[in-house]
Amino acid sequence: MGSIDPDNLSTGSNDAQKEFELFAIDMSQTDKTTIVKQLMSQMSNVGFCLLTNVPNFNEEKLGAAIKAYHDLPLETKMQMAPKHHNPQSKHLYRGYFPFPVGDIANKEMLICGRPIEDISPWEREGCPLYEANPWTESFNSEHAWIKETFESHFKIQHDLALTLIRCFAIGLGKR
Repeated sequence: MGSIDPDNLSTGSNDAQKEFELFAIDMSQTDKTTIVKQLMSQMSNVGFCLLTNVPNFNEEKLGAAIKAYHDLPLETKMQMAPKHHNPQSKHLYRGYFPFPVGDIANKEMLICGRPIEDISPWEREGCPLYEANPWTESFNSEHAWIKETFESHFKIQHDLALTLIRCFAIGLGKR
């Protein structure tokens, strides 16, 4: 893998040239001490990292689900839109966001989070930040695999984030 030359990215600093190598951190390793050391090295020297072999993450399956979702008819996706795009919706911030007219970003998106069932009643009560994902009936039947793929990969990514936080805490001496 190539090296990153920070001087090519700088604002004109005359500091001595340093090269930092971005290397892949294998998240399937059983030795978490190695992962901690590699993460701390990459974040201290490069500022970002490349993670590989995240347990249970299936890039091809997730990519196929994303494509299948975005290939659905607009009417199907609009049933999942939040209230400001679909007045019949009870959702405030989760759901489908269509291409905004005149927006230079020119993107549509689906915002989902942890299934509401995974959030404790104590955490949910009175907190407007939690709402159910806006799955419609077709996602319990003909499009169920899309929903299952999104939810399982959300959990995989959430678990990865918790693992990274723990590793950073250990690396910073905050056991």
